[in-house]
Amino acid sequence: MVSTPPNAVLDVAVQFAKTLGMPTTVIDGAGDLIYFNPPAERTIGRAFADVRELPIGTWVDTFGPESLDGKPLALHELSPGIALIEGRPAQGSVRMYGLDGVARLVDVTALPLFEDVDLVGVLIVFWETMADPDMTPLPDPT
Repeated sequence: MVSTPPNAVLDVAVQFAKTLGMPTTVIDGAGDLIYFNPPAERTIGRAFADVRELPIGTWVDTFGPESLDGKPLALHELSPGIALIEGRPAQGSVRMYGLDGVARLVDVTALPLFEDVDLVGVLIVFWETMADPDMTPLPDPT
């Protein structure tokens, strides 16, 4: 299990994510997934209480991110990876696989989190755009 040291910026990011109605995750400065909010559970395919924290290699391998044309993407090609590695905001669209095995098309916005000049994590907001493989729009959950 991931053991992220306490950090005020990450604590605030997690608290902020808890208030958002959009799927949101927080990764620490090592890239480990430390939190995702209830709206993210549908896309991720499980509840946070069942998953808890995931090391960077585990979540990248598990979610199997691909370009929209099916090319596997490395961490440095993903919005969260760009924010983590380059320390700048990034946005993109990917195909990912939830822990429930369902493929989804997702738009992702990743914002680097800093404490002074040190990058301490990334706040990731995302939303499903279409179901895959038949590319039909997802039903409105309301």
